Amino acid sequence: MTHVDQRNAQVPRPLTVWGGGYVGLSTAMHYAANGIACVVRDTSERRIDEINSAQLRQPRFEEWTGIPLDPLIESGVLRAIAAGSPIPQTSAHIVAVPTESDGVPDTTIVEDVIDRVARTKPWLCLVESTLTPGTCKRLCASYPEMALAVAPRRDWFLGDDKTLETLPRVFAGEGQIAHERASALIGRVSRDLRPAATCEVAELTKCIENSLHHVIAMYCTQLARAYPDESVAEALDLAASHWRIKTKYFASAGTGGYCVPVATSYLRAGSEQSDVLSIGTAALAFESDQRKYIAGLLSDSCEGVIGILGLTYRGDVPSAALSPFMDIATLLANAGRVVLAHDPYVAAPSNGNHSVRAMGFPAGLARCETIFVGAAHRIYRDIPTSVLLSHLRPDALILDNEGAWARHRDEFLRAGVRYARIGEPLPMRADDPIE
Repeated sequence: MTHVDQRNAQVPRPLTVWGGGYVGLSTAMHYAANGIACVVRDTSERRIDEINSAQLRQPRFEEWTGIPLDPLIESGVLRAIAAGSPIPQTSAHIVAVPTESDGVPDTTIVEDVIDRVARTKPWLCLVESTLTPGTCKRLCASYPEMALAVAPRRDWFLGDDKTLETLPRVFAGEGQIAHERASALIGRVSRDLRPAATCEVAELTKCIENSLHHVIAMYCTQLARAYPDESVAEALDLAASHWRIKTKYFASAGTGGYCVPVATSYLRAGSEQSDVLSIGTAALAFESDQRKYIAGLLSDSCEGVIGILGLTYRGDVPSAALSPFMDIATLLANAGRVVLAHDPYVAAPSNGNHSVRAMGFPAGLARCETIFVGAAHRIYRDIPTSVLLSHLRPDALILDNEGAWARHRDEFLRAGVRYARIGEPLPMRADDPIE
């Protein structure tokens, strides 16, 4: 495939971006900052208002993108409108809408968008959403005259150095024209372009990346359960010093979000021999079991109140999509336990008579015999040791998902507070018998 000179390619303006979430809005901001007017389409009136007023709910969003939104809105180079508004002819479109529902791949929304776009004879329709392998090829069979390409996003919103501009962009177009136009469009905001031979290879790449991470994360978590009396967390840190491993993995309550825990399901859905993917299938099953295991561990730790901090799937990300911590809170409440929860971004789950009650932080900690620190929000990581200890019960047990309070470990020990990360032996009470 030919790689065109992005500096001379004429991209139709304004660029239409479908979806105003993390992926869609950051896409629009990067293009707008590079002088290409963008219109973001979304189904949520609240989201449209947030964008047009430059008042975002997502913490640190502009810090992560490195682009302030307000000047883009004021200059008119970026604006948000309703998804149902009329669509201009022969425009360029980027699709960044959800492609999963309750953890299951679901192309309903993306197919609806592409059907609407295809009627306008677009210059290019580029899908940044994660797709089941083979989706782009199937869609091209339905819309043979449309220039369709795929470039699944792989930037990490929690790392300032892993952005749309700096990370390699894997992409492919169905046919030479779509491929060249995708190269021209993506090259406006991304420095490192990695063309794939086919759209299916590009689709596979994103799914494989996340599935590999998921399988390894679940294996590391299995190790912690297989060796409950050893510090598997320390062993995993030391294993990461090997030159062939490098990445630090840790045992946890599970993975969450729109990408990692669903990746293997995308791969299974796109394969005619999905039964061969037994390792990935086992990882999915263990993921579900791990949430029940942690809920049981917390339930067995005390007879009193259990507190859960951080319900979103990741620290300072205001989304509880497939969050293991939300599931654990619900499992405990459904088992009849008194559960108090705090999260600065989402509400506690409610399920009839088995609701999780909201808790103030840090004052509410005084009511909890056992505390589980899930999503490592900054509000938890930054709390001073003296303030934290002033609200903790004597002999409280803290189970920390990823070490948000690890820096307080020595002070906890001196104060009699029992602390462990997942992957470390649970400390006993002082009066527990030793066999």
